[in-house]
Amino acid sequence: MKDETKYIKLMLPDHYTCEPRDNGVHCCSDIGINDITEEGWWKVFIAAIQVRYEDRFMEIFHQTCTNHKEFTVFLRPESNQSNRERCQQQRTKQTLSSGRR
Repeated sequence: MKDETKYIKLMLPDHYTCEPRDNGVHCCSDIGINDITEEGWWKVFIAAIQVRYEDRFMEIFHQTCTNHKEFTVFLRPESNQSNRERCQQQRTKQTLSSGRR
């Protein structure tokens, strides 16, 4: 979950820390995201996670009741098919960038 942790950390404000977990990424902040004034921002964050991880996205579970101060983004493991597709896409990009077809 290292790549997932980097992406999710990038999507959050700097005051968050994120750590990989077996089935997802755990995020914490003493400040959080305000439930009232920043809720639109939170909705964009959720949409970005859903688009990025599609069928792998399971849920966001909050360990705190307000302001999204502590939560875990749960993701299904990547399937072998997903890994193969990603490797094939990387090889295609490398081939195209080197000028070969």
